[in-house]
Amino acid sequence: MSGTFGQRLRYGLLAGFLLATVSAAPVFALETVNEEQVVPTTPAPEPSAEPVPVLPTDPPVETAPPADPPPENVPSLPAAVPTVPAVPEQALIDPATGFQIERSSGYLIHPATGYLIEPGTGNLVDGRTWLYTDLRWNPSTGEVVNIFDAPEESASPSASPTQSPATEAAVKPGPETAPSPAPSSPAAELSATSTGMDEGVDWSTHWLTRSAVILLLAAAGALYYVKLRHPGQNYASKP
Repeated sequence: MSGTFGQRLRYGLLAGFLLATVSAAPVFALETVNEEQVVPTTPAPEPSAEPVPVLPTDPPVETAPPADPPPENVPSLPAAVPTVPAVPEQALIDPATGFQIERSSGYLIHPATGYLIEPGTGNLVDGRTWLYTDLRWNPSTGEVVNIFDAPEESASPSASPTQSPATEAAVKPGPETAPSPAPSSPAAELSATSTGMDEGVDWSTHWLTRSAVILLLAAAGALYYVKLRHPGQNYASKP
């Protein structure tokens, strides 16, 4: 009986010790947390119900960005040397005509058209493309004419033509002669040839002569071709 009582007493003391230990730990921790969190603060002012007046403010003043700092250890450049302006190249003037001379080709520049005048012929040349134009400059008159324009001929005859003594002698009738017979064809060809030579026609380069030569050559070639295609009887009779 005494053993059971002693065992219960031991259990009771152990339980009391555990309860005392568990209850003492939170109290100590709570006191430590309270000591750390206690901060003296002033009470916040209560918000007033009165509206706050809005005062006009000045516009923002634009401020210039800060200047870059000067570079360090930069060699100073020498002052710029004043340059002498270039003198314009003087134009070359032809003393005879007063026209300007183009330097690269040496041709005269026609002032009215701007074209170049070819020496010797007076033809006007386009200086940009170096092609001939339809114009020509006359140095005697100083005018520019079209090379394709035919010279104008006066079609009106004189009012009262006069006859010279030589013309009157040629008009006088001579002694009557019998008409000569018509010449034969060779004689007619010779007379035509002599007439053509008298008129200044060069039959060696005339188009009729060239046409006749071409026809003769074509006929000779055709004859030679036929002869080659159809040999004579001598070749056919050979064994």
